[in-house]
Amino acid sequence: MKKAQCQSIAKSTQKQCEKPPLSGTPYCWLHYPKKGTIAFFILGILLTFLFQVIFDLSTISPEEHKINKLQQQAKELSIQNQELIEGKNTLITQNKNLSEKLDKYQKDLNEKEQKIKELETQAKNAKRGITENFYANGTRRRTDGGNINLDQELKVTYEHMKNLAEEKRYPELVTLCKEQIGNNADWPTPYLFLGVALGNSGEIDEAINQLEYFLEIAPTLSSYGYDDYRKQAKKFIEILKNKPISG
Repeated sequence: MKKAQCQSIAKSTQKQCEKPPLSGTPYCWLHYPKKGTIAFFILGILLTFLFQVIFDLSTISPEEHKINKLQQQAKELSIQNQELIEGKNTLITQNKNLSEKLDKYQKDLNEKEQKIKELETQAKNAKRGITENFYANGTRRRTDGGNINLDQELKVTYEHMKNLAEEKRYPELVTLCKEQIGNNADWPTPYLFLGVALGNSGEIDEAINQLEYFLEIAPTLSSYGYDDYRKQAKKFIEILKNKPISG
């Protein structure tokens, strides 16, 4: 019966079949339906391909490993480079601060040396009986052995300083005052106007130093004409000390 059915199928398909049927089926192996087997075989191929793709994706090739290592090294070098840049900027800032401190120290040293020379000159003159004082308006009073000499040559310079201050031409006033301090260090008035010019130019600390030095060396006798200037200097110092710091 099985053989007849298989032969019938073989006849309908125009294929000859002389093989015995498979056990439990009406077909021989050649005519047994293979759709499930083929499907299983294709599924196996697909799964094998899928596993291969997943394996390839999860496995880093030597080239990719080398690329990742180079990228990591580049990242580390970038971090080190940034640290070097920050260190360089810190050193630049420190050097700038140190340079400013050295400049200020040198300036203070020069001023102190100048004052020492002035005091030495005054001591020598006093020993010889020579004294020299300045009125606020620039008049120079020189006493030598009981003889008094009044020199009014600097009165023109005094008027010039006053005009520059009133016209608020502070850069010019700074230059003029420093010139007079270099030439006539014992004359208190240029220190006063220099402090005013610096204070109005934003150089608060230096302005206060100049004004305080003016108060230190300016004669207190009213006849020298410094009374009003001393009051103005003290008032301006208070204003500068209480002035809010900008920025």
